[in-house]
Amino acid sequence: MFLNLKVAVGMIVFLLVLMAIVMGITLIIKLGKIRKQKKTKQCLAKFSGYLHYVQTEMGQSERLKPPHRTLSTFEKRVLQDTLYRWMAPLSGAHKQSLLDLCKDMGLIEFNLKRLRSLSHYTRIDAAYFLGAMESEEAVPQLFKMLDKNPYDSTIFIIGRSIAQASKQPAEVAEMLKYLASGEKSTFQLLADIGYDSPLNLKDQYIEFISSDQPDLVKLGLIRLRDYKGEDLPSFLSSLIHSDDKEIRSLTTKLLTNHMKLSKKDVKLLARSSDDDVRLHIFEWIGDTGQLAYADLLEEALHSSNKVISRVCAGNLLKLGNVGFSILCKIALDNESAYGSSIALDYVHEELDHAAKQRELIEHAVDSNQKHFIYKKFFGKDRSLVEAI
Repeated sequence: MFLNLKVAVGMIVFLLVLMAIVMGITLIIKLGKIRKQKKTKQCLAKFSGYLHYVQTEMGQSERLKPPHRTLSTFEKRVLQDTLYRWMAPLSGAHKQSLLDLCKDMGLIEFNLKRLRSLSHYTRIDAAYFLGAMESEEAVPQLFKMLDKNPYDSTIFIIGRSIAQASKQPAEVAEMLKYLASGEKSTFQLLADIGYDSPLNLKDQYIEFISSDQPDLVKLGLIRLRDYKGEDLPSFLSSLIHSDDKEIRSLTTKLLTNHMKLSKKDVKLLARSSDDDVRLHIFEWIGDTGQLAYADLLEEALHSSNKVISRVCAGNLLKLGNVGFSILCKIALDNESAYGSSIALDYVHEELDHAAKQRELIEHAVDSNQKHFIYKKFFGKDRSLVEAI
């Protein structure tokens, strides 16, 4: 009994000591954070005049002057954080002024030295800022980091920095291929990293879509949307038949975005076994007013898939009076009970909407035309049709 009591007392003492240690560590961290915030505030106050000068003069033809005195390590980090926050939303001459200032202040050299730190966190932090400062001279060291870094989340920070800093499209492509080879890569993240590069990477993305790595193919398909109006490779249409559902979907979105689909392709996609592809094509027909493909919406409205049927009805309405007339015709089709029911619902919803807009002069004509078309097909007032 006494032995059990001693064990219990010992455990209580141990837990109290452990709690005291945890509370002490937490207090030290909080005090350190408060001290750092106070020191940062004092530093910004000290440089308030200089920062006002930077905000006023950036973007001008004359190069911004760095502070007159040598900066301490802490001051460099505080000013670096401030300049980064200012640069992030900027572009053009204003951003270039700040990029030049970072170099003249020695911030690039400062971070290049930090890349050689024994601390992994410090190296990643330095890589992050070198990318933000678009430091081309840092690219070779960043590639060495990329090769040695464990394949974890921090590797994507290094990759993004290479994309931002490199002036060579081949280097950015090499980095993206390396990241795509890892098990943790996702094409959405790679596309986001590629977007951060200021370079024209169209040729590299075209090369990617012929790759045997699915993530590279998807990356290329996403980023090629940025080059709207430019020629696309002829083999792109073949990806519509890919076994990969995401590749089929991304290819469809790219081709519709560039308006590069033939009539044969549109019909093929509208009758695809992939519902996501079909839905995208039907939305595209409505959004871009493709009257030539109204018959495909009419055909698919009879689908047993309720989502597809309703999407087709909604996109027929986007085709104006032509689409409204088709809906009225389908609503009277007794051979397609489900299709006619949905069509009639959308016809009535459109009439309700038109009635609300009737008081506005610019919509009065359209409202009258809708009611005229309705009576042309049904030959009765709406109230009588609903009663029947």
